[in-house]
Amino acid sequence: KRNALRGLMGVELVLNGANLNFVAFGSKFLRPSTLGLDGELIALFVIGIYNGLIGRRNRVDEALAQIEVQLKRRHDLIPNLVEVVKDYMSFEQETLQQVIKARNSAVQAATPTEAMAAEGILSGALNRLLAVVEAYPDLKANQNFLMLQQELSSVENKIAFSRQHYNDVVRTYNTVQ
Repeated sequence: KRNALRGLMGVELVLNGANLNFVAFGSKFLRPSTLGLDGELIALFVIGIYNGLIGRRNRVDEALAQIEVQLKRRHDLIPNLVEVVKDYMSFEQETLQQVIKARNSAVQAATPTEAMAAEGILSGALNRLLAVVEAYPDLKANQNFLMLQQELSSVENKIAFSRQHYNDVVRTYNTVQ
């Protein structure tokens, strides 16, 4: 009786009664090795651990991608917010320029360290902008501004949640590794 299980990365486990043969596909090395029943269990255990680590690493990558998606949503909202605010805040051009510059730096960040620093600067610039808005009652009553401000707040909450989820997934991955 011969049962074949195809595993991760082109490895085929061939069960011949009490023997286990490993055959690597797509490799120059086709070395079948015969193991006893204990060897079969060890091999399956090692493959299970390996698959678990790969799965956890993939969850880390997915969590990081979610953060990037939310940051992109925030980056896309900022030009609309600046356009609405620009008409009302003719005396606050410096604040608007800081927000635009910070957004462009965040979009162009090449490394995670640069992105983290640029996102911190962008958050500070947005906070200053929203603080300045308090001095303009007409702007605070503008429906477009209110909608954009609400959407920005929602995206900020999603970013915070995504970062927390990422930290949890990384902690789990590091603990298991």
